[in-house]
Amino acid sequence: VSLEELLKKSCVTLLIPIELRGQELIIRAEGDFYGDPAWTSEAVGNMVKNCMEHTPSGGHIRIVTKDNPLYLLIKITDSGSGFTKQDLPHIFERFYRGQNADTDSVGIGLALAKRIIIAQNGTIRAYNHKKDGGAVFEIRMYKGAV
Repeated sequence: VSLEELLKKSCVTLLIPIELRGQELIIRAEGDFYGDPAWTSEAVGNMVKNCMEHTPSGGHIRIVTKDNPLYLLIKITDSGSGFTKQDLPHIFERFYRGQNADTDSVGIGLALAKRIIIAQNGTIRAYNHKKDGGAVFEIRMYKGAV
């Protein structure tokens, strides 16, 4: 399946909320994806939803990919507030709700995303890309045994 198509499908239910919030979604991807497209789409969608909820009006959410012989990198970034120091070690824990979580949040989206990625021989990590914020989700989907 086309990687760009997969990422666009992952975000389709979020396009209207992103537009209503005055945010911009940017997707830059090339090549094909080898894995479970339905579950991977669910995982990516959960991370983009998290970015959307923490990015102010006028901000952006960006998904870029890089491919190399060992793994496919999917990097999701936003121009929002980023993760607090207290939340960062716990964001992939089931039922964990961060300090700035949406009132509707149950705390399972990012935990599910991590399980989906790990089940496909991948890794996922989160960090802030600058000192004053901006969330980064970095997924590596490994191509074989190393």
